[in-house]
Amino acid sequence: MRPRGENDPRCMPTSDAAPYPHGAGPADAAGPRPTTPGILDAALTVRARYASLKLDLVDAVNVALAAEYDTDAVLTRNLRDFRPVRPVGGRHTCFRVLPDDL
Repeated sequence: MRPRGENDPRCMPTSDAAPYPHGAGPADAAGPRPTTPGILDAALTVRARYASLKLDLVDAVNVALAAEYDTDAVLTRNLRDFRPVRPVGGRHTCFRVLPDDL
């Protein structure tokens, strides 16, 4: 599978927004998994960062869970929200929105 980057038409340009606060990025493999409040805090951070999109809480939780499981794949039909949103943590440049990106 080829890496995705700025030349990928599915990825919109990234912003120079500030990084997410501690706990909103991928979990440390040696550390404990975040609790439900930790996931919700990360989701609220995502919603605040992308306030202009008016993300549903479910969409923001999916972004937080993708970070938790260190993946760029999201199964959704909601292309409007997931094309402009960047995965948390910086490892991935954009989401693979399934099934569209198969």
